[in-house]
Amino acid sequence: MKINRTAQGRDTSRASRSARGSKARKPRLLHLGMVATLVAAVLTAAPTAPASAATCETGSTRTSRTLSSTSVYLGNANNRVYGQSGGTISISYGETWTTTGTLSVSGTANAGVVFANVSVTVGVSVSYSRATSATSSYTWKVPKSQKTGWVERGNYGYKGAYTYGYYKSPCTWVELGSGSYKGATSRPWYTHS
Repeated sequence: MKINRTAQGRDTSRASRSARGSKARKPRLLHLGMVATLVAAVLTAAPTAPASAATCETGSTRTSRTLSSTSVYLGNANNRVYGQSGGTISISYGETWTTTGTLSVSGTANAGVVFANVSVTVGVSVSYSRATSATSSYTWKVPKSQKTGWVERGNYGYKGAYTYGYYKSPCTWVELGSGSYKGATSRPWYTHS
């Protein structure tokens, strides 16, 4: 009898554990089923538009895209100071001058919009025309082998290509114009010859 009770006790205990385990598994299975359904719903609802669509503002607002940019010297012959052979030419601190860039257009374009986008692309303010003050002096001696020489005041700038237009839904670019540009920064740059 002792053995039977122990066996029955064991059997009962197993059945009890099995029942408890079954009850514990049901909530877990239910939880996993809910998670799977939720993941499937999120994947189904995910947008099919390209990632770039998030940065597109569709409408009639004109904008520009900078296609390329390279640093360049921007000068002007009108900003030259001339000197004789063997003489010294100087640019003094605080002298001012104006440097003008270029904008070629095939179609239509707004210079302000184009240069605003160039500025964002290169990370520094670039404009079509720039009034600049010398932040340092500059001196150059004309070689005796030359009859005359000159020092030119200019600016560090950028040149490249652009396209101008707007986005229409769903993030499709509509080009109205394109061309090349040269623009000046506020940083002085001197050259001589």
